Amino acid sequence: MENFIKYLEQEHDILLIKGSHHSCQAVDVAVVNTGDGDFLVVQGTGEKDFYGAKRRFSGHPLLTCELSVANAQALMHYFPYLKPSSIPEQSLSFGFGDRLGRATLGHLKAVMQFEVFPVLAQQSMRELSLTNRTYDDVLSSAVFDVLKAGYMDGFAADGDHLKTIPQIELAIDAGFNMITLDCSEHIHNQATDYSESELEAHFSALASETKDHYLANYLNREIPSLGIIDKVELFRTVLTFHEAIMHAIQCYKFIMSRDRKIHFELSMDETPHTTSPIAHFIIVNELLKNDVNLFSFAPRFHGQFEKGIDYIGHIDTFARTFEQHQQIVNHFDSYKLSVHSGSDKFSVMPIIGKIAGGSFHIKTAGTSWLEAVRLVAIKDPNLYRKMHEIALSRIDKARMYYNVSLDMERIPPIKLMNDAYLPNYMNLPDARQALHITYGLILETESVHRAFFELLDHEITFYSELLKAHLSQHMRFLGAHSRT
Repeated sequence: MENFIKYLEQEHDILLIKGSHHSCQAVDVAVVNTGDGDFLVVQGTGEKDFYGAKRRFSGHPLLTCELSVANAQALMHYFPYLKPSSIPEQSLSFGFGDRLGRATLGHLKAVMQFEVFPVLAQQSMRELSLTNRTYDDVLSSAVFDVLKAGYMDGFAADGDHLKTIPQIELAIDAGFNMITLDCSEHIHNQATDYSESELEAHFSALASETKDHYLANYLNREIPSLGIIDKVELFRTVLTFHEAIMHAIQCYKFIMSRDRKIHFELSMDETPHTTSPIAHFIIVNELLKNDVNLFSFAPRFHGQFEKGIDYIGHIDTFARTFEQHQQIVNHFDSYKLSVHSGSDKFSVMPIIGKIAGGSFHIKTAGTSWLEAVRLVAIKDPNLYRKMHEIALSRIDKARMYYNVSLDMERIPPIKLMNDAYLPNYMNLPDARQALHITYGLILETESVHRAFFELLDHEITFYSELLKAHLSQHMRFLGAHSRT
């Protein structure tokens, strides 16, 4: 092992990534930067499981490998802490979306300051399609950054907002150990607006078995701290969510058939209507009655959790209703609340942390992209101007995929701004949202894509520091305890 590092350190034209040297009985590995990018260097009897070519370092031949999916899989075989692991039940678990495959080092710098369990490889199918990535690629990127950081305390990988069994299968096959099921396509939101007579008519049209089940189990049932479930509330919940509940049960049965330890999160947040505490209770109770082992539940909370900006709504009402949702969690005592679109929700983060008692899940993604945009504005004003113009010119197309309240009139005309002002765009809610929701459209422009990643790779240390500062702020507002 001593010689392995010595040979690398004696080379003046390479940089040994600090913390990346890991050793076990069969193999020593480290990451070096040769000027042409990062490479994995391998030595030992386990070399046979890695793919690369011999290169001489100070006269000594070492296997030098690309940071590929196959080599990430070999690393996970020899170093179990590089493989996705179980999330502690009583924990603040934090989802870090890394759409670019460059953010995990910064995420880990933040995590290593706090008692937080990281979900590093968190990606939705929509994000994969917009960035032209695969689940194998997302997980391997996280594995190599965990290796580089010398982080050994465990992380999870989340197939986020998946909607179908084939999508779930893709994530599980790639090694992901958390599945977030998005039931939005099975939620009948129109029932929210039905009159009482319409509710009765539509409920009467359900199968007798379904009607009898819900009436027998829930009508006039008293829920601690929430009151009695009346007919209107019951009918509205059943008509809105019954199909989604059945879909969740079906998907969970498939997950269990794979005989893997999978954290199962149910997402009901991608809807225009707030999830009532009574609906929360009925949904979860139905899942538990059908032996669904729920890790976390994401209701649609009161107010607006829009992308990349602070909470919009009445904070007192949010606090009151969030506490009601937490009371349901406490009643069942088997899962935790999950807060989606948690990026930059600083005004309600202290409320979440206090009421949930440090045991909840929160997801971020776009805010890490926005810190990369901030980097561009600081380091390459001309490139930022191109990205800004693309964002504004394609905003109507992006709005088809995101519910945002941004007002283009509140974004100062970039032609009137000097270069020194440009980073300030990332402090303006409307500009943040415009750059946030158009990330895929920006990166599909080949010249911008190439220049963006060249800059990001050159400034990866600065990018990591930006992420460390920004995500650490999230953790402090959430009440995460500092690591001692």
